[in-house]
Amino acid sequence: MAPPLGDAPDLSVEFDQRILDAFANGKKTSGFLPLAEDALVHMPGAPHVLVLAATAALLDNEPERAQVFLKRFSKRYVPTATCHLLHALALELQNKPAMARAVLEQYGLTSSLAAMQVFPGGWGRRAWLLERLERILRKPAGGATAATVPKANKAAPKTAAKPSTKAGYWGPAGTADKTATKPPSRTVPKTAS
Repeated sequence: MAPPLGDAPDLSVEFDQRILDAFANGKKTSGFLPLAEDALVHMPGAPHVLVLAATAALLDNEPERAQVFLKRFSKRYVPTATCHLLHALALELQNKPAMARAVLEQYGLTSSLAAMQVFPGGWGRRAWLLERLERILRKPAGGATAATVPKANKAAPKTAAKPSTKAGYWGPAGTADKTATKPPSRTVPKTAS
């Protein structure tokens, strides 16, 4: 016999607490995702559970799975700063630091304080979060590092640029089509004095 409606246990609190307790346990380093997936079985469309599941996937180093949860969230709800932070963290784990940095900059999450305020992993996972933020923000926005920037060949003499023979902005190869659209002039009109 089913319990009366007033006595039904609130499953969301039970599952939320299990996940949050796991996040708070500093000794636990993995196994977060199974807890979140169990919660999703019982509450598949709950926004807070989708966010917790994305966080659990990131903590278990499964950024692709986190992106799936974030996409499900964004199809049903308006993404929040928390979602943007988790998206950036997933990009970092996928070795896309320039994209991750762009997301953080776009939503004003480049400071550790701003990120910590919206991170669902809680205070117990702050070291994990701060380490990833540092990885994202220390790399140049273009993703280039000293090791990836090609060095100039000092032996090769510099030559003047040759006109292109390929079709392009100004028209077919070898023509100077004056009817093609030109970029706007950069001249500033003179003012009468």
